[in-house]
Amino acid sequence: QVRVTVRRFFTRGSQIYAGLQNGLLLSSDNGNTWIDIPVPSGQNGFGVALNASGHLFIGGWEGVHRSTNGGRDWTDITAGLPEKRLMSLASSSADVLYAGLYRRGLYRSTDQGGTWTEADPSLTGANVNRIVFEGSKIYVASSDGVRVSTDNGATWETRNSGLTTLNLECIVVLSAGSLAAAGSGGAVFTSSNDGAQWTKSTASTALVYDVIKTPSALLAGTHWDGIRRSEDGAA
Repeated sequence: QVRVTVRRFFTRGSQIYAGLQNGLLLSSDNGNTWIDIPVPSGQNGFGVALNASGHLFIGGWEGVHRSTNGGRDWTDITAGLPEKRLMSLASSSADVLYAGLYRRGLYRSTDQGGTWTEADPSLTGANVNRIVFEGSKIYVASSDGVRVSTDNGATWETRNSGLTTLNLECIVVLSAGSLAAAGSGGAVFTSSNDGAQWTKSTASTALVYDVIKTPSALLAGTHWDGIRRSEDGAA
């Protein structure tokens, strides 16, 4: 069995991108089979995003790169960020690109990485590990727990009630108002009220970096434990 560290998932229709400790995989059949996508030398798949224009973004310890042709060629768009090392990436439906930095908080770009501004000053100094959009809402998993904006990033609030660890690696929207978050110790948390209260479950004894919902299951990307599947909601 090949031991793989999966850091991030990103979905678009039936396609699933899996960002690895070093590299990027793509599945076009809901996670049953996978192919490699070439990335810049040394680049991690800590953050993976695809914008409305079809541009693919990848981020990690080697900064942020953009591809306009499905990963055949890449352009470095790190300039303007206060920290080269990235933990996460996400692009809104309006093509606003968000970057979660290593110990430097949350930044955004409205010109596909040409310029960057700080998005949430309260996260300065935190690792921002996951960014998720749902309509006008933005959900952030960080080393300080969960931050939520309900107005496209204009204002933010903390939603940590019920979390037994604030060191979260990911957050995912399962359905309207239904969330899952995961982090250290293999813990997976779920919420049925938009993060107002969290309940703990366990998907793996390994560190869980990301969780994603497919039509038939929850997939958990782990440290050295590959991709774990749950068909009962990670109960």
